[in-house]
Amino acid sequence: MKTAIIGSGISGLAAASHLHFQGHNITVYEANNYIGGHVKTIRIPIESLTNNIEPFPVEMGVFMHDPKYIHPLMNANAKELGIKIREIPLTFSFQNLKYNLSWTTKSRFSGILRNLSVFYSIIKKTIFKGNFNQNVFFFMELQRFLRNMPRICLDDQFCQMSLYDFIRKEQYSDCFLDNWLLPQMMCWWGITRKNAMLINIQIIVQSMFFVSSAPQYIFEGGWDRYLEKIYSPFLHSIRTNSYVNRVLRKNQKVEVTSNNLTEIYDNLIFAIPPSAITKILQHKNPEEERILNSFTTITTRVYLHRDDSWMPTNQEWSTINLIQDTRGDFCTLYFGGLDLRKPLLLVTWGDKLNESPDPSKIITTTDWLRTLPTVEYTKASHSIHSLQGKDHIWHCGAHVDALDPTNQKSIPSLWHENSYRSGLYVADLIHRAKIKQEENE
Repeated sequence: MKTAIIGSGISGLAAASHLHFQGHNITVYEANNYIGGHVKTIRIPIESLTNNIEPFPVEMGVFMHDPKYIHPLMNANAKELGIKIREIPLTFSFQNLKYNLSWTTKSRFSGILRNLSVFYSIIKKTIFKGNFNQNVFFFMELQRFLRNMPRICLDDQFCQMSLYDFIRKEQYSDCFLDNWLLPQMMCWWGITRKNAMLINIQIIVQSMFFVSSAPQYIFEGGWDRYLEKIYSPFLHSIRTNSYVNRVLRKNQKVEVTSNNLTEIYDNLIFAIPPSAITKILQHKNPEEERILNSFTTITTRVYLHRDDSWMPTNQEWSTINLIQDTRGDFCTLYFGGLDLRKPLLLVTWGDKLNESPDPSKIITTTDWLRTLPTVEYTKASHSIHSLQGKDHIWHCGAHVDALDPTNQKSIPSLWHENSYRSGLYVADLIHRAKIKQEENE
């Protein structure tokens, strides 16, 4: 049975790996010149502690790895493949010129202690900046929000509630929104305030809760080293620089056209964002149109650079630096904070920025097409299962709920664990269908 997989991100590779080891004939189409999707590791030569020049891995996409809460299945897989992980000093800083407010966290803290370190940072800066009343009110709102985080994560009333509705219902101020919730959303999604207000509040809070609840890690040598272990057994089946122009269902088969070559497959797996699917899938039925168009996607430019003006001023640099100023809302990762050599290697992203880093200091850029976790996204991530297998078309990715596809109230995770699980889930469905077909023959 021949199966085509469009997209070589985590979900596509997970599906391909599972099918490959089950004896399926697979072909993976990747439009880019590299394998990995949102995993893009760039190696920059820097001087080592022994004065040798060594490649330093910088992540322009997937960055952290949480083996306990966020990526347990992927961590087990990485362990089987012999990939080592290393704990990182995860610290946050924030600056907002509008409110003249800033805060930082300390790397030795996690969970509630990390949040208390924010309190301390705010109070300390209040003494010097004279915003006592504003900061006390902010402190009280933050305390109320943190106390209610477990309830927000579990209560069904929040499972279909947007950030806008949540702020209005719970009566939080713009100051709290701009200086606590939005900065953390900037970090993970790099979005504007308008788009942020559409996001599902449970997804927001669950993401914050997981990151603050346990130490974070990175893969030794880079995320791409982990993916290489996954795809090396079927590397010969992956075609890079192969943008798919058209997908057409015909005579109980699926035709895939790429680089002016059309090939026929028994099954096809879409492992790309829904907006990309709508451009190439021909003759979509009304249900496909409705579900695929329910997802909202944005394109975000990411810069790898050495322009330190995109880092906080008058305060210590952190691993993750969130800044709101005249340039826009953006996040800058400081990779020097992860290494004793402290190289000036920065990764910055933000939606609709007014400026970009100094061109002479930009090393490279990339654009990410990402799906926003809106309330409609939550509903569509369940509805998309009604499309699975119809006319031999399948779907996987972070937008496909693989944690509990049958529970309409479950909240899909946008973390890459869900991508990985969804790839395995779809591959298993295809393999079971193959077994059933063989039994009936």
